[in-house]
Amino acid sequence: MQTLEPVETSVEKGRDSLSRGDIAGTLASLWEALTTYFAEPSASDEATRRAVAEEILNLIRVTLDHETVRRVWNTGSVVPEGQTLRSLPEFLTLNAQMRQILAQIIQLRHSRTTVLITGESGVGKELIARAIHLESNLREGPYIPFNCAAVEPELLESRLFGHRKGSFTGAVSDQRGVVRAAEGGTLFLDEVGELSLEVQPKLLRFLQEGEVQPIGDDRPTKVKVRVVAATNQLLETMVAAGKFREDLFHRLNVIRLRVPPLRERREEILPLAEQFLRQLAERERKQLSFSEETRNILQNYHWPGNIRQLRNEMERVAAYAENWQVVTPDLLSEHITRYKPPITKVSAPTATEGKTLLEIPNGTALQDIVDAVERHVVENALQRNKFNISRTSRQLGVTRKGLYIKCERLGIALKEKD
Repeated sequence: MQTLEPVETSVEKGRDSLSRGDIAGTLASLWEALTTYFAEPSASDEATRRAVAEEILNLIRVTLDHETVRRVWNTGSVVPEGQTLRSLPEFLTLNAQMRQILAQIIQLRHSRTTVLITGESGVGKELIARAIHLESNLREGPYIPFNCAAVEPELLESRLFGHRKGSFTGAVSDQRGVVRAAEGGTLFLDEVGELSLEVQPKLLRFLQEGEVQPIGDDRPTKVKVRVVAATNQLLETMVAAGKFREDLFHRLNVIRLRVPPLRERREEILPLAEQFLRQLAERERKQLSFSEETRNILQNYHWPGNIRQLRNEMERVAAYAENWQVVTPDLLSEHITRYKPPITKVSAPTATEGKTLLEIPNGTALQDIVDAVERHVVENALQRNKFNISRTSRQLGVTRKGLYIKCERLGIALKEKD
């Protein structure tokens, strides 16, 4: 007579997946358990079949109570409502902080409120600004990016607000300025902290009154423009130092979005690297992929230049690599391959009921840290029980099959199978 052991194994895999928040893995195991169960109607006796069926039902109940599944039930989407952007499919949202930013962008769809985007250089602040524009009801209007640090201070006012012909030496024609050029759309002021104290009052007036006065003009002009500003500086510190007007700061800081650095979004490093490599390799008419060692190096590097540095590195790799080549570490910049991440020590139980410190590189993904601690606990329990599976599983509060599945997932070799 055939047994239902494969069904029980699938149920244990489902429980293990659910304990790690892997809903897709849980549902796959449930489907496997159900199809196997009904495909073998004569397997095992009736009492065993009822017991196994109850195990499947219990897993279904627990799964349905999981917060992610409840969200699917309520919204029809695994991703929380409002956290996808059709306008920017390249915008990755694998990180919880980034998903929260995108949720805020969606909430601001019908607003013209000023937004201040903060974050280190290279984190993608302009991508956020473009997303705000493309998801808003101003998307049909112009999107004008303007880098305040890229213009000579004496020319800033003219470039922002425009000028009349002959208003100063070199003004050979009328110029609208970027503010009026953005009429009906969005003006993105990058590096707004670089504005001089002389220009800041004029920007404040524009934000308060919705009007600009070009140099040489005798009256102001009304303009309807949504302003998104960005900075990699702490404006509060600049205000305290007298380098930035407090009233302008508060006017810009109505809604604030902080874009986290790439080292806080480690789950996005490899997907971004693969996306950049694919795009840049296509430009070079090449097909490229990463070796496992290269993937590990990219994942563990701290990326001080953030997304900009990652893209530049992928551009370098795409230029040097041969077509169809698997990218190995020798193609990466030396400072990346030689980088050694700092070590964090994590306290975990030992076989003697004391505690030990696990050394884990800083920046390691949360799931990898959880796996490292879980592996340590299971290995110590096995050693404490001399690899007796029954005693170890009872001590850990799992079934024998559950312990086998955990050991297989965590890469733990079992010396004895009793």
